[in-house]
Amino acid sequence: MTGTSTPCESLRVGLLACDTVDAPLGEAHGQYADMFARLLTSSAPRVELRVYRVHADEFPASVDECDAWLISGSRRSVYEDLPWIARLAAFLRALHTARRRTVGICFGHQLIGHALGGHAARAPQGWGLGTQRSAVLETRPWMLPAARDFTLYAVHQDQVLTLPPGATRLATNAHCENAMFVLDEVMLGVQGHPEFERAYAEAITTNKRGLAPDALIDAALGGMDAPTDGALLARWLVNFLCGATPRAETGKT
Repeated sequence: MTGTSTPCESLRVGLLACDTVDAPLGEAHGQYADMFARLLTSSAPRVELRVYRVHADEFPASVDECDAWLISGSRRSVYEDLPWIARLAAFLRALHTARRRTVGICFGHQLIGHALGGHAARAPQGWGLGTQRSAVLETRPWMLPAARDFTLYAVHQDQVLTLPPGATRLATNAHCENAMFVLDEVMLGVQGHPEFERAYAEAITTNKRGLAPDALIDAALGGMDAPTDGALLARWLVNFLCGATPRAETGKT
């Protein structure tokens, strides 16, 4: 892809962190804040990430504390009856009402769907592990560089089975029909993990032994030689969160 300036000079993004990466993985690969900082600053060096550990009941006082918002993955499920999840869902609805640009990744993606009128649940086809190649169904101006498909690491049991009213499916894959969607042009959900680097994806997939079938884990690990598109998604996410349309450029085709 060719280089262009990012659509905003600076951006304060509030990361609503929904889990902790336990040791030893956290020591080797960092926390979600480290992963998302690497991802976003690779595309926009002046992004400032402000972290709220919502899983530990650390919440923003207002939707105005940051310019835009990002909701991380989690080992929890969005439909669990936990106080912090209910509070986060309420905060998400406030963000939607205030039209604050928000991106949800994995658990965050599912929460956008579930809290705003759709339905997330266990995927009938079981675990999604390894790399998932998603076909782009519709494009938006912020999806530059343009691409017909993208590949991301996946580690999930749940997914959005029914989109919220008014949402548009932007990408789909064989395992996850609603791989990426947008709602009212201010809420963006992505099921895959652009923030994962290969070593972490391999480690967390290996850690699913005893939870997911060994054959599925082995197949997922064996397919991780495939290149992924974290850098492409980083550009898209920054473009979306900035709320501006970047100049057209040549990208993946």
